[in-house]
Amino acid sequence: MNNNELSVVRIEKGKGQQIVLLCLSILLVLWCLLLLISGELLPIIIGLLGASFFSIAVWFFIKSLTNKKGLVRLDEHGFYDYSSAIATNDTLIPWNEVKAINLKSFLGKRYVQVLLHHPEIAKEARTSMGNMFSKGNEKLGYEGILIDTKLAKGINTEELLQLMETFHHRYGMQTEVVQTPEQSMKTIENL
Repeated sequence: MNNNELSVVRIEKGKGQQIVLLCLSILLVLWCLLLLISGELLPIIIGLLGASFFSIAVWFFIKSLTNKKGLVRLDEHGFYDYSSAIATNDTLIPWNEVKAINLKSFLGKRYVQVLLHHPEIAKEARTSMGNMFSKGNEKLGYEGILIDTKLAKGINTEELLQLMETFHHRYGMQTEVVQTPEQSMKTIENL
């Protein structure tokens, strides 16, 4: 690859799988709503919880289908992650903020894990619901940004890992100091 080929890479989402998952989620919402008319307490509770959960899934898949930004966007400045409900979305994650890029497996599913020097960047970029799910992942030992390639079009997890490592080595290994709020808010006493 030459330098021009690496300037901007956009990984697209495959629409077919998203449509299948959306339809399945809608069917499960309807099935859960049918449980509400049973008249018994346990099916009503299960129906409410299930309808709530799968309604969130419907919302996520509709949002994902209408998102024209792709799954992941890489350029010389950093990357944007739109891969899941806990993604950092429109927040650029600079390459010089990336501490490590790894392959992480959980229950047979593989993710690209990106660990940051300042994890608060990802926390501030996520929605409150995304942060809630991210905390759950951290408790299980899966901290950082987890990029899910399940919906990726034309690329698998290992290929994305290699591509991100290439960008990181080319653009992120500079010696410039990253300015964080803690570094830029020094007082006279600290100087």
